[in-house]
Amino acid sequence: MELLSALRDVCDIVWIVDAGDPSLGPMARLLPRSGTVVDTGGRATADVVDELRDHRVDGVVAFTDRQLRTVATIGAALGVDGNPVDVVDRLNDKYLQRSAFEAAEIAGPRFRRIPPTADGAAAVALVADLSFPIVLKPLQGDSSRDVVSLPDTGALADHLARMPAEERAELIAEEYLLDRHDGTTAGLGSYVSVESMARDGQIVPLAVTGKFPLVEPFREAGNFMPHPLDEADAATVIELSIAAAQALGVRSGALHTEIKLTPDGPRVIEVNGRIGGGAIDPLFTRRFGRSLTELAALVALGQDVDLPTEAPAAWTGPFSYEYFAQPPTSATGLRAFGGLDAVVGTAGAEELTVNKSPGDHLDWRKGSQGYVLRVTGTAADLATLVSVPTEILAAAAIEYL
Repeated sequence: MELLSALRDVCDIVWIVDAGDPSLGPMARLLPRSGTVVDTGGRATADVVDELRDHRVDGVVAFTDRQLRTVATIGAALGVDGNPVDVVDRLNDKYLQRSAFEAAEIAGPRFRRIPPTADGAAAVALVADLSFPIVLKPLQGDSSRDVVSLPDTGALADHLARMPAEERAELIAEEYLLDRHDGTTAGLGSYVSVESMARDGQIVPLAVTGKFPLVEPFREAGNFMPHPLDEADAATVIELSIAAAQALGVRSGALHTEIKLTPDGPRVIEVNGRIGGGAIDPLFTRRFGRSLTELAALVALGQDVDLPTEAPAAWTGPFSYEYFAQPPTSATGLRAFGGLDAVVGTAGAEELTVNKSPGDHLDWRKGSQGYVLRVTGTAADLATLVSVPTEILAAAAIEYL
């Protein structure tokens, strides 16, 4: 429905989906009422492309990581703007991405690939030259699912031993990037993201997004705009995001580049070939009056769109924010909300949405999407912004099992 709202005045929509995918749920019945549906289920790509040609498709775009390769394959066959398959592979595969940064001499943590067949001893041998703590994450994944920090080799071996064999996928181990502690990041997340658009190989930075502090182990607690950086830091972060995209060979489409602020300077966490999650698009729309979704579609259509470019600047407020209350890692379920009526008006909160109901099962391994409450608001200044997590949680009085 968000796509329909953003694109109704931009283009006619053709939905390219596997109609038999159970994750579609009720949308399988609703999509035909909101555009043309092309079913990919059990069909050769050539047949899908022929049908899309019949519908005179002018552009193809995806908004999730797992659909980027489909878009690259179909887009190449149709001859429309988009990234080649090898670029998408570097965007989706964290090992290939880190390797590309290393080849381009973009500073980052040392890393090692851990195959799904590796036991604890083999994994320990693979990371022998890395400095602990390390961050262990799936080679392909999003929303911080199954991402953990491990303090030593014993913890690594124990962690792998506890992982069910059927859940093991290829992993990447990276040295942990230390937080920079200074006036810029005090009370806020020590990382930012750059929202960009690539067009004909040119990378255009559209906005720098600030972050609330992560919730253990690496779950996101929300975003805000404008960013909290000074002008020099903003310029460095923007330049690094462009260099990272160029190192991956990005040609077209939306980019969400996460960058850690460390004592040694900004370091790329990862580049995603899509619009960022965590309600970044609504924040962008509130700030600029246009959505990233609309801009991504116009770029995919090959339109000559005027892209708003983020210039390095320092901001002191006001800040639009989206805060996500994450459960503690010890929580197995949601017992109750004790104070939802008190949330609106607290720390600039304007609206709230409940994502979990009392009695729902909770599992921190599902990553950032396992939040229980979303709060939209405006903080008048930095002090109010810093207070958002503490004050919202106190007002909501969430009880866990």
